[in-house]
Amino acid sequence: MMSLVVVLLVSGLVIFYLRASRNRRLGWLRRLQLVGTWVSQDETVLRLAGSLDGGRYELVRDAVRTTGDWRLVGHTLYLEESGQEVSYDLRLFRPGSIGLTDSSGVGRIYEKENDNVVAFDRKD
Repeated sequence: MMSLVVVLLVSGLVIFYLRASRNRRLGWLRRLQLVGTWVSQDETVLRLAGSLDGGRYELVRDAVRTTGDWRLVGHTLYLEESGQEVSYDLRLFRPGSIGLTDSSGVGRIYEKENDNVVAFDRKD
């Protein structure tokens, strides 16, 4: 009987820990707000679409456009294009400002573009 109580207690603690961990991750993903258009100081444009932690991307750098899938695992952003995957260490500086550092240590700061403008039909 005592072993059943211990098993139930340990199971309850594990479930509580997993749920709290999941809620912390969801909160962090909501603060990141990755989906949208990001622009760096050198005019590199990164557009992310999809869910909070994955979807499709478009990267425009020096008039070269690449597209593919993206996913976020921990603090690492993976951009995959036709089977090749590039990883970036992601840092949140403040809402609307992130840093992406590639595997060679080169980093870029991206600012989120405000695209919440609603277009109204004009009658001339």
